[in-house]
Amino acid sequence: MLYIDQSLFATRKIYDSVGLIKIPSLENVGVYLNNSLIGKTNQSGEILAPSLLNFTQTAIRINEQDVPINAQLTTEIQSFFIPAPGAYAINFTTQQGENKIFKVLLDDNSFLQPGSIIEWSDEKTTVVGYNSEIYRSLLTSSQELTGVLYSENNICHIKLDSSKNGQMNVSDCPILVCKSSLPKPVESGN
Repeated sequence: MLYIDQSLFATRKIYDSVGLIKIPSLENVGVYLNNSLIGKTNQSGEILAPSLLNFTQTAIRINEQDVPINAQLTTEIQSFFIPAPGAYAINFTTQQGENKIFKVLLDDNSFLQPGSIIEWSDEKTTVVGYNSEIYRSLLTSSQELTGVLYSENNICHIKLDSSKNGQMNVSDCPILVCKSSLPKPVESGN
């Protein structure tokens, strides 16, 4: 038996080092040790690598194709040197959230020009598509974002508060209004 990082594993006698690879909450994700598949993560997102070689450079890689669409790894590969025999915990972090499509309209209910760019407060950018639709990934339920839209003849501001939208289907396609920050042209009277 091996107890490592608050997890218990049944294992054979260990001669070299051992590693516990953790990808929190991601079950059934393929893990590679030096490009050889060692197995898939359990329901806790853990897998034991029972034979890490001491005094060598080691690479642990996650099969990104096994990661669900609502999660993103911050890194796919971790490479490290094992300085001495022992038990090591190798943690991979993920970002998880919901992927959504929104429709963005100007404050006069007109569509945005396809190809317009929205710069968000989380430093991501979105390109406006056909029918004024935008796609945002990895939104959390309590996330509030602001965006500035730059188009050919307009600059406007958007507020996206996903805590108000709750759980929604991508097909729901909520509408966001882009409030213009350019002054409206003054009509001259004759």
